[in-house]
Amino acid sequence: MTSTIRPIALAALMLLAACGAHRLSQAQDSFNEGVRLEAQLAESTNPLTSSTQALQNYRLALSDSQKALDKYGDSLKKDKLYGTALILNALCQWRIAELDANADAEAIKKVVAATETLAKDQKIKLGTRDQVLLKALPGFREHTLAQREKDPARAKELYTSSLQTLDKALSDVSPPEDHPIRVYVRLFQMRTVRAWRWAEFPTRPEEPVDRKKWLKEFNARYVGYRNHLGPLLASNDALYKQVRELDKDFGVKSDPRKG
Repeated sequence: MTSTIRPIALAALMLLAACGAHRLSQAQDSFNEGVRLEAQLAESTNPLTSSTQALQNYRLALSDSQKALDKYGDSLKKDKLYGTALILNALCQWRIAELDANADAEAIKKVVAATETLAKDQKIKLGTRDQVLLKALPGFREHTLAQREKDPARAKELYTSSLQTLDKALSDVSPPEDHPIRVYVRLFQMRTVRAWRWAEFPTRPEEPVDRKKWLKEFNARYVGYRNHLGPLLASNDALYKQVRELDKDFGVKSDPRKG
């Protein structure tokens, strides 16, 4: 299954001498290689091979992150990397479930629950990015479940909940407006609206007036999330180009730089 979502590459960890940090760094490298391969899927001449290779990297990253947690947990806690290892583990679970329809999409829940408990008890400390990711991961998972869902009504519930969960993640943590994780979540939401519209396309209204209303509602959702990036789009050419590509794919003609 070709993913409609590009995962976020993780900023490089501080390389420490401890074995746990080294194992975690290996896991991160494999995860980021999976991200790179997924980003190439749209242009790949053999998307199945690229998808398979990305999946292999995520599975390797999952294995290494779990080994780091199991074998070097105390060392990671000492270096304040235990929370990051848990977040990476959960991200791997999410990507594997996204790319492999036979994978357990529920596995991520255990990692998220364990991380939430540790954070609540102040046994781990998470940076801004990881705080947002922890709260956003259930929304990522709902997106994956929605893509698998056969019942249109249930898929709608999952897509709606996913978007709301991501809104709350940003609201609760409140990262700076130009923080990369805020940008990532907003782009994710735009792609989620696209996936939702595509899922409903076969059952869209037949009457021209109703179909026009249906399309207008989806366009409004999409543009609403895009507008959250407004100030950045005015100054960040790379982001502006990425958004315009999404606009073209979605069928939105309005230029965010022209109001």
